[in-house]
Amino acid sequence: MTATLWPRTLAGRVALIVCGGLALAHALSFWIILRERGEFGQSMMLAYLGRKNDAIAQGLKGLALSPIATDYVSGPYYQQIMARIYLMVGEPEKALDMLEPLLKMPYYLSPGWLRVDPTFAALKGNPRYERLLKE
Repeated sequence: MTATLWPRTLAGRVALIVCGGLALAHALSFWIILRERGEFGQSMMLAYLGRKNDAIAQGLKGLALSPIATDYVSGPYYQQIMARIYLMVGEPEKALDMLEPLLKMPYYLSPGWLRVDPTFAALKGNPRYERLLKE
């Protein structure tokens, strides 16, 4: 008896395509981070491995290379990535320190975005985060 890898139903095929697309989108976003700023990719990998101090140090090194004060295009994005890294290593207050300035400048991040982005779900219930959502 041979096993088939392709689902036999249309719903199964659609589910396979959607899941494959989501996995591809996640892999591509991670690859872009690695390609543009290797420090952030390395920092995220270290965070996934549970190496908190190394992850933070590597992320801050990358952030210092493109601060918002001198890099108006990439700087805010890298600061957002640093907020994600802080969340990954269990530092919600430091993540909020990174997010607050981004909400006060022309950048796509908004209280509405924070509400729907699952990356920031770990902050729900934090009074400081809830205040940011109301602004």
